[in-house]
Amino acid sequence: RTRTCGENVLYLAIEDLYPVAPGHTLVIPKTHSRDFTECNPGTLTALGSFLHEQVERIKRETGCDAVNVGTNIGEAAGQTVFHTHWHLIPRWDGDTDAPIGGIRKVLDGNGEY
Repeated sequence: RTRTCGENVLYLAIEDLYPVAPGHTLVIPKTHSRDFTECNPGTLTALGSFLHEQVERIKRETGCDAVNVGTNIGEAAGQTVFHTHWHLIPRWDGDTDAPIGGIRKVLDGNGEY
């Protein structure tokens, strides 16, 4: 059973069914769009405050040190669910040997500076 973590008129936040870390959350617009590029402007305008609210909740509930926020746009980028959503993934100091580069590491060999 999925836990609803937050909700407003435009967005729903739920626990990811296949979390990569405790507290991994999905932020999903209630109006359908295939990906971020198809969201209507009103939905995108409200995104920042809802993401902020959810990141703060995740930090409070998990005690994490940081959070990755990301979305996949298109199949080549790894999108498998074709309804816009953002992943909020809690991170802890030491949870990986070299976190430098963050999401840049999705392509092998990148992220090291």
